[in-house]
Amino acid sequence: MINPLSPDNLSSITHNLQQIIATIPETKEVESDDPDARASQIAHLAATKAAASSALAALAPGPFGWATIIPDLLNVWRIQRKMISDISAVYGQQEALTFETMLYCLFRHGSARIVGELVMEVGERVIVRRTSLRIIQVILQKIGIKVTQRITKQLIGRMVPIFGSAALAAFTYHETIRVAGTAKSLFSSKIQFEKSEKAKSRKKALPKRKPPVQKLKAPAKKKAIAKLKN
Repeated sequence: MINPLSPDNLSSITHNLQQIIATIPETKEVESDDPDARASQIAHLAATKAAASSALAALAPGPFGWATIIPDLLNVWRIQRKMISDISAVYGQQEALTFETMLYCLFRHGSARIVGELVMEVGERVIVRRTSLRIIQVILQKIGIKVTQRITKQLIGRMVPIFGSAALAAFTYHETIRVAGTAKSLFSSKIQFEKSEKAKSRKKALPKRKPPVQKLKAPAKKKAIAKLKN
């Protein structure tokens, strides 16, 4: 029996997640006069596509079905990643799509405690904390643990292929709509990026200016020249 929860598979999930958030897909969307309506259309299309992908993968029987769980998760995340990129574009905020905002949109609804500190609401503004790759990796490892819980549920559902396929499709559709809701809320806001600690420390480390060289006054200059001649 294939074990989706093996250390190798968990490592693969973390690695693939890092690749997913590190790559911002191109979008043909442009800033919209009615971004809410266009974002809702994008969300519906992406959710339908993700649901169909999950339903098809869940139809495989027995061990073959179990073997499709992780590839299906990765495919759904890629669909959601493209959706997030498109939504950021219709709000004219594609420059705000970074490691942090992509990670926040993808997992805010399921891992709020893990990614919640990346984005903070302060009045009418949203402040995004720029963070290091090392911290991103730690966050992804924690998300990987949460993903194992989802895989366990899918293992149970796939024991009944047709019922499990329909249930998984409905779950994936609903989840994708929630991801879209997070993206719409974020990119419709005024986004401000907090300076990273690395940038602050680099500023502190800048060398101090040397004091200006004092010019010798005329009498002192003459005495110095006389000493050189002697």
